[in-house]
Amino acid sequence: MARRARIHSRDLQPQIAAPKGLLGVARVQRFEWPMELPVTNIDELGRVLHVGTTTEIPNVTVTFEAFDVSHNTYAYLTGYTPGTFPVSGASITEFKNVDVIGQIRDQTTKNIVNALYVKRGTITGMDATFGVRDNSTVSYTVSSNSKKELKQPVYYDNLSIGPTSGVTLSQTPTYLPRTSGYILDAYQVSANGSTAYLDEGTDYTVTGTSVQLTGVNTPPSGTAWFTYTSATPKIFEALDDVAPAAIQGKYVPVTISLQNIPRVQSASISVSFPSEEILEMGGLGKPVGYEVGIPEVTGEISVLKTDNELLSILDGTSVATVEHDLEYARNDLPLKIELKNPRNPSQVLLTYYIPQITLTSESDENTVNQSMNETFAFSSTTGELIVASGGGVY
Repeated sequence: MARRARIHSRDLQPQIAAPKGLLGVARVQRFEWPMELPVTNIDELGRVLHVGTTTEIPNVTVTFEAFDVSHNTYAYLTGYTPGTFPVSGASITEFKNVDVIGQIRDQTTKNIVNALYVKRGTITGMDATFGVRDNSTVSYTVSSNSKKELKQPVYYDNLSIGPTSGVTLSQTPTYLPRTSGYILDAYQVSANGSTAYLDEGTDYTVTGTSVQLTGVNTPPSGTAWFTYTSATPKIFEALDDVAPAAIQGKYVPVTISLQNIPRVQSASISVSFPSEEILEMGGLGKPVGYEVGIPEVTGEISVLKTDNELLSILDGTSVATVEHDLEYARNDLPLKIELKNPRNPSQVLLTYYIPQITLTSESDENTVNQSMNETFAFSSTTGELIVASGGGVY
């Protein structure tokens, strides 16, 4: 069999394995999978070369950036489906652990022949950017400590758990020698809302397509999803054909304290989560779990400077006020950024809402023959950011 010349972007599909299902992420423009393998050289007195090395736990960071056109991806990442997503939206504090898959297909047969796989990822970052002449984009960062490359497609089964504690996979899984088992990852959501990752050999056993849970499903109901490889041919997941191709800045109004901000040139919102990897002695480097801290939500808004109207909103004075001093800016003003449907600009498709913002910097700048710009940097006063489908309730 002749070696393919390359893997073109059309033959790679990013997918997210989440508690509610498997999503083929739409409108993705960039997909990165760097893995760091920290190595420490060991030296000793009396030796001119290294004795050897010790290898730390890998650091894997997956980043995927897409045109921001709908709430579909955000819904899966926060534990919903697009159809069950709340009208009021979902907070960034609802992000779930997910697995990330990069399915690679043969350019002739269209069957998936390889896959990249990162399991038990924690969402540690999110960035949304908007520009007056740019397509709106959103990117997510998923951190993990495991990355695999596979010679078969990855399958996802989301199955109901009954009193018998047994489930049947849709395909026969392939044994994985490095994993020492058949299942790449397994995750349980009990009827009472509790969740847990499951380990093969400890929490369940696999025989053919049969998976037998061993005492972990208490109460004995709920769902569990499994990912695994199989020799059965598989094609890409369907992508979103309903949402717009992209949404340019001319369809993205910015509102502070219910007042539309004129002359906005660009805006951005960034989210970062401090995370701690929990390890234990004798655990062979396998994390016991991850603890995610309070989010940091920051951003910037750049406007063409015209008058003091925006300053009066930010510092709570009137337009006629002689003196404005942003040192005394309010820290309780809500910020809203809406993405409207280019086919029907009266329809809001997506809303980013920060209930309270605090200004952290302000800058005026101008160069010869150019417009004067004013840039405001802000942070969320409480660390909250809500993303809603449509206009939400804001």
